[in-house]
Amino acid sequence: MAGTAFAKTLWALSAWCAGMGAFPAVAAQAQEQPARAVDFGNTRFDLVAMPGPVRFRANRVHDWREGATRRLTLEGDVRVTLGEREFLARRGAAWVRAYADAQGRTLEQVFVYLEEVGDPTAPSGGPGLEAGALPIRAVFVAPQAAEVKGDLVVHAAPESRRREEAALMPPAEAALAKSLRRARGEAAEEPAPPLPKFSPKTPGPRAVAPRPKPPARPGPRVVQTPKTVEPPAPTGPRLTPGPTPSPNPPTPPSPTPAPPPSQPVQPPSPPAPLLPSPAPPPAPDPSPAPVVEAPPPTPAQPAEPPIFGRAGSVTLAPGDVTLVSGEDESAVLVSNGVVMQYVEPARDRVLQLTARRAVVFMDPGRVQDLFNLDASRVRGIYLEGDVSASDGVYNVRAPSIYYDLRANRAVMLDAVFWTYDEVKQLPIYVRAKAVRQTSANSFTAEGARFTNSPFFDPELAIGASRVTVSKRERVVDPPGELAGEEPRTEAYTWVDARNITGRVMGLPVFYWPVYAGDPEQRLIKDIRVENRSGSGGALLTTLNLYPLLGLERPRNVSADILADLYFERGPALGVDADWSSGNQRGSIFAYTLPIDRGWDVMKAGTKFNHENDFRGVLTAEQRWRIDDRWTLMGEAAILSDVRVIDAFFEEQGETRREFTNRLAARRLDGNTYLNAEFSGRFEDFIANEYLLESQGYSVTRTPEVTYVRHADDLLSPGRPGMLTWFSEYRAGRLEMNFDEAFAREHGFTTNFLAQRALGINADQRLADTLRAGGLFEEALYRADTRQELAAHINAGPVVLNPFVVGRVTFWDNDFAAFSAGEDDNVRFWGAVGLRASTTFQRVYNDVDSRLLDIHRIRHIVEPNFTVWAAGTSVEREDVPIYDQDVEAVLDGAMIRVGVNQTIQTQRGGPGRWHQVNLLSLSTDFVSSNDDAGARGPIGRFFDFRPEYSNPGDFLVVDAVARVTDATSVTASGVYDLDAGEQAASSVGLLIRQSPTFLAALDLRYLNPQDTTYLTMALSHELTDKYTMSLAANYDTDKSEFQTVGILMQRRFSSLVLGLGVSTNEITGETGLSFVLRPYGVTGGVGVSNSDAGFNTRMGK
Repeated sequence: MAGTAFAKTLWALSAWCAGMGAFPAVAAQAQEQPARAVDFGNTRFDLVAMPGPVRFRANRVHDWREGATRRLTLEGDVRVTLGEREFLARRGAAWVRAYADAQGRTLEQVFVYLEEVGDPTAPSGGPGLEAGALPIRAVFVAPQAAEVKGDLVVHAAPESRRREEAALMPPAEAALAKSLRRARGEAAEEPAPPLPKFSPKTPGPRAVAPRPKPPARPGPRVVQTPKTVEPPAPTGPRLTPGPTPSPNPPTPPSPTPAPPPSQPVQPPSPPAPLLPSPAPPPAPDPSPAPVVEAPPPTPAQPAEPPIFGRAGSVTLAPGDVTLVSGEDESAVLVSNGVVMQYVEPARDRVLQLTARRAVVFMDPGRVQDLFNLDASRVRGIYLEGDVSASDGVYNVRAPSIYYDLRANRAVMLDAVFWTYDEVKQLPIYVRAKAVRQTSANSFTAEGARFTNSPFFDPELAIGASRVTVSKRERVVDPPGELAGEEPRTEAYTWVDARNITGRVMGLPVFYWPVYAGDPEQRLIKDIRVENRSGSGGALLTTLNLYPLLGLERPRNVSADILADLYFERGPALGVDADWSSGNQRGSIFAYTLPIDRGWDVMKAGTKFNHENDFRGVLTAEQRWRIDDRWTLMGEAAILSDVRVIDAFFEEQGETRREFTNRLAARRLDGNTYLNAEFSGRFEDFIANEYLLESQGYSVTRTPEVTYVRHADDLLSPGRPGMLTWFSEYRAGRLEMNFDEAFAREHGFTTNFLAQRALGINADQRLADTLRAGGLFEEALYRADTRQELAAHINAGPVVLNPFVVGRVTFWDNDFAAFSAGEDDNVRFWGAVGLRASTTFQRVYNDVDSRLLDIHRIRHIVEPNFTVWAAGTSVEREDVPIYDQDVEAVLDGAMIRVGVNQTIQTQRGGPGRWHQVNLLSLSTDFVSSNDDAGARGPIGRFFDFRPEYSNPGDFLVVDAVARVTDATSVTASGVYDLDAGEQAASSVGLLIRQSPTFLAALDLRYLNPQDTTYLTMALSHELTDKYTMSLAANYDTDKSEFQTVGILMQRRFSSLVLGLGVSTNEITGETGLSFVLRPYGVTGGVGVSNSDAGFNTRMGK
């Protein structure tokens, strides 16, 4: 997998830097004219045409033509395939133009502009291509037109008023215009572009909601009086909250219903704030810059907009109206229901109010239009009785509200204030004794309770003595290099709270004196009580560091505090942080139990007691992007003892890369790769299970340098791709670092367990066994080179790939102690081989079955074979193995003959037809001569480098059947022809009938261990409130369950309540779990057991 990811990265970076003709993203400028499709169609890119295909895929696609040019806009999960390169992005635009060259070939000229480029599934710490914006231009030999697929394909140009098009098209057209000028020779040559930055991008601001219609105008009733009406003093609540009054009230936004576990909340499209405010600044350019050399400037916060501007108007739709005129002040008294709107057309701001009764206080003088009042003459507005106020973003319900327009203040008594959190996709409600609004974007509440439920007594709430909620702006993209560019910003919510209490069912369960920050950054990320019958219970908490200290979190920085209390072990403390910027990223995880007085329960079920022992783990990594070619990386790992990983972070020992310390410098340039590294571990034990249970040692490199060239085309441009050269060079100082711990210290306390896991007895050490076998820990120097020459020949319908490989390896030790009969310290290794493949297919149009959901059949058959032979001057058994891909390469001869078959059909019905692989079947026969020698009990063949294979005579079969769109069956097996029995086999069943039902079964047999296991998983939504989950592992040989976990969940209006039971027969532990999880958070609050398999705690 690492080799595949690395190869893909090299291809992607090669395409970006050279062959694909990519160049830096440019932002759209006001003075720059957008590129037209006719300009693109009349301009030819001076690029070498490469073989296709060209594919575009996205969730939403607009596909239309402008003259001879094909235009595309792509939104959501964008995948663009250009030849052998694939780019992943959030959105993009493309121009495609087909034309014939002088040789009569059909060429496709392509220009693609992508935003937020990157692969979220790429391995952490590895090389990868990420960019805020990436323009690409290329020319392809296209036997067929570019393929376009999407969940929704619209054959028309997109609407320019859509937010996505408004943000995407200006920078895309500016990038195309620059490319066309360069192609026409109108622009000076620019320096080589820097590598794109790593930071992810943030979506732009929200769209503005449509304005509500003005209310109707009933007739007034006017009374003249010389007295002045004083505004009422809002001293307390006068009416209890009730339903909104009847006369055309606005509908407040209802809370988003809680989704089932497998279906996220789908938020409504919230409008931009509709409160009156000064005119917004010009929209910043949405085009992100590809690299950032200096930290982004922090823009000054704009002045707070007023609640009511003087340029607007107040419209009334009253029940009964009384006009009171006086010398000092006039008033409009409304009863029997009122709907009031404040409208400021110049700024497109609307505020809508409803109440049972209202008083509008105005400057003295004649009222020209009673139903359309001039806001500059209004002094204040008092409303009472089921008052509701909404501007589309903020919403308030209260018994009474008083707006003082001259002082720009509002007071709300016993109010319910709510808004919508776009990040967590759920509504947020604040119920308070008093809410004061100081501007259009700022509210202050006293005696407040936060919840995501509109009910008066929510199940889960956060209380605070005083809370201030305001809207702010922050930079998400700094200004680019072009003159006049402005930073792109986004609005976010800022909360400042005092005396915070967490409440469950009305009872306080947590207190913290201060909180300040973005609600997206939760103060408490996770709280749970974990109970293990073997090692005792623990209270585990994960707290967000910056809100905890009342500090504003820097952009692209995350820091958590792990504060735990083990009831038998003692207290523990840790930190989990990561950071990134335009040219660097890193992380650190530190965890310590200073005085451990508890028990470790190991994976094998054995137990170890500790008496005031210090336990701890520290891992850290940092990567610096020096320039567009060089990257400097460092990592560190320090472990306190041999069992700390298995005791606290078991999954890390199973899946994490090697715990080591490393400093490496890497250079990627085109198809070349250079790496120089120092690496090694400080401990005398191994924590990674795959290293411990395989070779039993790690390798220290002080240093090692590797240089690789991939796919140098020797006959380009005459016959591109016909003859290719691959070369590798490495040299360094290496030494083995043995595991010095006894087998019992790893948890294998009996000879039976130790022999099965490590091949030694419980009171033995792997280090002693390795030394007895002739291995040593002294350092040696090694130099190695591998050269491969491969050809690509089309022999009619058959593709032939002959190749020849040569390798020379030098050690400064003859390994006389390791192999008495071998004294050569130079190895010459060579191999020759041939790969051949072809494809043929047949379509059966008359096959149709409604019962089997089959409509037409396409049968694709791909026969292929590989023959390979290698020889060496030094056998691999005569040298110690420092690297599996150097010392452990095979010699001998192997042949593989295989057939890949695919049966495709169409499903979905008219207008919804889609292609489905009904059956995929792969069969391979592999045979090796006696010189190859088997490496392990289960045969494997790696076609890209046969010398890495595990030889033997065996048959491999893999099959996947898509019975229905909801049901799939998989099967695989390896049959050992030498032993005449199965080596390994598995059968699986997956049923995903709907988001509310999932069932999976997997039956797996391993002949070397003579074991058969059945794994089962089930998740079913029994009703709209109850969900059941089940997971179990069954040992068919012992006829008993190894692990079983059952979880029942009940959904409430604001949280999910779960109750679970789990048991582990291997460790002998049983646990009961109780979990409370509010909607919108990923962690849980409550009691859990790590063996349940549903809610484990450890992060990285």
